Amino acid sequence: MVRRHQTLRCTFRNNDGEPELAIATELTIKLPIVDLRADPLKTREAEARRLAIEDCQQPFDLENGPVFRAKLVRLAGEDHLLIVTFDHIVVDGWSHGIFLTELTALYQAFLEGRPSPLPDLPMQYADHASWQTRQFREGAFNAHLDYWKRQLRGAPPFLALPADFPRPEAQNFRGAREFFKLDPKLMEKVSAAGRAERSTSYMVLLAAFQTLLARRSGQTDLVIGSPVANRGRADVEPLIGTFMNTLALRTDLSGNPSFAELLARVRQMVLDGLAHQELPFEKLVAELQPARVLGYGPLFQVMFILQNTPAPTAKTGDLTFRHFDIDAGSSKMDLTLNIEETEEGAEAFLEYATDLFKSETIQALAQEYVALLEEMCEDPSRPIGTAPAVASLLGEANPLGAGRDNVQMGWRKTTPPVHKSNGNGNGRTRGNLHADSVALTELQQELSGIWAGVLGVKSVGLHDDLFDLGGHSLLVTQIIARIRKTWGVNIPIHHFFEEPTIDVISGLIQQELEDQVATSKP
Repeated sequence: MVRRHQTLRCTFRNNDGEPELAIATELTIKLPIVDLRADPLKTREAEARRLAIEDCQQPFDLENGPVFRAKLVRLAGEDHLLIVTFDHIVVDGWSHGIFLTELTALYQAFLEGRPSPLPDLPMQYADHASWQTRQFREGAFNAHLDYWKRQLRGAPPFLALPADFPRPEAQNFRGAREFFKLDPKLMEKVSAAGRAERSTSYMVLLAAFQTLLARRSGQTDLVIGSPVANRGRADVEPLIGTFMNTLALRTDLSGNPSFAELLARVRQMVLDGLAHQELPFEKLVAELQPARVLGYGPLFQVMFILQNTPAPTAKTGDLTFRHFDIDAGSSKMDLTLNIEETEEGAEAFLEYATDLFKSETIQALAQEYVALLEEMCEDPSRPIGTAPAVASLLGEANPLGAGRDNVQMGWRKTTPPVHKSNGNGNGRTRGNLHADSVALTELQQELSGIWAGVLGVKSVGLHDDLFDLGGHSLLVTQIIARIRKTWGVNIPIHHFFEEPTIDVISGLIQQELEDQVATSKP
């Protein structure tokens, strides 16, 4: 894997104040082994957890490398903990899935005496970086930059959440996590609320979080950070590297709207943000030049994350991998809500700066979020400032102002049934997953093949709904990239949240192709 991915062999040197990338032609990685089998059985896992946390807290020497390290802890004869720690400069969340997928594939192949079964990589991360630099020079990101400058003009630089302790003059990034669950019934309500408003579960969960922050802070103009995988190009999907980008999502909660009204605002804001996600956050900060304060980050201090990056293979032969959660004792933000959808609902945690908040404050905040989410999904017509469950938890809740007083995403999206006529008087309900009997055109057949490959299904019918087949917005960006590569046309992302079927999207592609022909004629 180190030979395969240049990012795992790179270092970063200081060249007269400018960072300079160096890629080693080869690199030997040591794998220290810590044997805990002599320790009492009941203390082994705690000691393994301590070792993992200790490893996470050790800094990297980016100039001399390596930029990651590994350690194997023996807990029992057939039970081991593999601790692999990366510097974020070379990996993102999507990369973790690639790492485990390739690790299991290589392990099984080498166990059986076979060569690596992994196909050659189409490119390396440095190739992507060169492409991105050329795009900047040619002005390809200007439209994205203009959008974000308009979106964030006049935004409040700071979210004033009431804290338990005075804010220190400089961040030290000490933190902790408070874990909680969203049960399956609640997640079903979240999905249903999204369907009713043609929104995703991500949008519902985000809108509820923004409402809670507004009630806590008294602000109705909020900017929240939210990461996106940013891997819309097919050739970067198998690469280990940092492609993740961060969106600064700004929402107006003024006027005490109903939850349904707020969800409509959030939906539009998220779709617009996704359409302009390619501009790196660092470039945006450099362009806006916000006042830099050591005590808090620029543009936003709170993040929202919904985790649904591709699930890696967790079993090979008779070897099974399971994730081992740890709290590394750090927090890059004042507050981060992280939610991961599972078969049993969702696992969540609030990561917080311990210089600002007590653990009991964050525990109460988690309870408030669950109660608020439940209340809003039960009655989306209720104004967000009057949710009784939250009012009872908060006592005298902060009122929402009437005006502005002072953001791999891959999301699961479900849509309400829409009755369609098929031209002969018979109705059709969106989301039927059986194959269509009508013959597909050549364009539709090729588009159907693209969708099937991205979604991992055998076939896609003319009227099958993309999201009912298991699609989410991260996969939508991949489909858009494949459409662009195949036909040279760009289909805006909002079309996939209106009627995402082969029938409709192929029509849009055909119209774009016809328009190109028409404009090219003398």
